[in-house]
Amino acid sequence: VAVLATGFRRTYPPEHDALFARIAAEGVLVCEHAHVAPHPGRFLERNRLVAAMSDAVVVVQAPLRSGALSTATLARRLGRLVFAVPSVPWDARSAGSTALLTQPGTLACTHASDVLRVLDATIPLPGNPSRPRRTRHTRGDSPEPQRRPRPDVRVETGIKTGTVRVT
Repeated sequence: VAVLATGFRRTYPPEHDALFARIAAEGVLVCEHAHVAPHPGRFLERNRLVAAMSDAVVVVQAPLRSGALSTATLARRLGRLVFAVPSVPWDARSAGSTALLTQPGTLACTHASDVLRVLDATIPLPGNPSRPRRTRHTRGDSPEPQRRPRPDVRVETGIKTGTVRVT
């Protein structure tokens, strides 16, 4: 699944033509505006779709001002889980994700299993299968986020790329 900040007719950035074509053929392209050119504000709009379509958002590395933090903020407002990958505190490229870890409700993620454990205890994890698994965990005194359902997804036919538009 690729959530686009641009329309379907133009690949952005253009050097991703092959990836765009592969996702269109084998996956799903999602966008809010079918026929628009790239514009900085549309990337923030795209983040809204990413947050709404997600059960959880994982911020791997983000400076204090970043689209990833915007997505995390939107996800939190929608009641989605927010994870952040810890980093060294002096790395400015991760100052935003490090700051997220100080916010109530943000969970630390050091391995994909951290996310899978929280989302669904029925997903098999690598490692010792006899190890007991918790269905939910939160940081210290952080309350569990109130989760809201994802928006309805309507499939629009007749679009050449076989896309899905969220409405």
